[in-house]
Amino acid sequence: MKKIPFILLASLFWLSTTVFAQTFTSYAMSDYLSVSLPTNWDTKLFDTGILSHRSDFHFSASIYVKPRPEESLDELAINLEKGALNINKISKLTWSIEDKGALLIDHCDSRFMLHHYSGPSLQKARYQLHYFLYSNDYQYDIHIIGEYDSLKTDRETIDQIISSIKIIK
Repeated sequence: MKKIPFILLASLFWLSTTVFAQTFTSYAMSDYLSVSLPTNWDTKLFDTGILSHRSDFHFSASIYVKPRPEESLDELAINLEKGALNINKISKLTWSIEDKGALLIDHCDSRFMLHHYSGPSLQKARYQLHYFLYSNDYQYDIHIIGEYDSLKTDRETIDQIISSIKIIK
């Protein structure tokens, strides 16, 4: 009798991981990096960028590479934070920084900022998770955008995308 609930729970766990597991496809952006993105997303590759989004456009990722500036990562973070505050002045959106910090992406020191934004032109509040790092002579910018109410459920996909990044240059 005790085996039936265990078997039922084990079956439900197996079913939930197979039904809700998301598959990923690897993409290489020229000679700069490779990344895995959800297979069911629409993805476009450019020489120095990748744009990818879910079919409803409510969850997306973009990655850009550009020449490395002279400023340090911390100086860049401060300037980006000031830029987010300036958006409040020039747009009808309200931006706030909810979290920021440092982490390693493919053994490279990086910074991140989590922005929350809302406004009359948006049906729902949104988030932008911005990661940036330097490698050799390049700056890598990763922007992940989604609906703020979905941030917790989006985290698994976000973590998989970020952990899949491999810097080539």
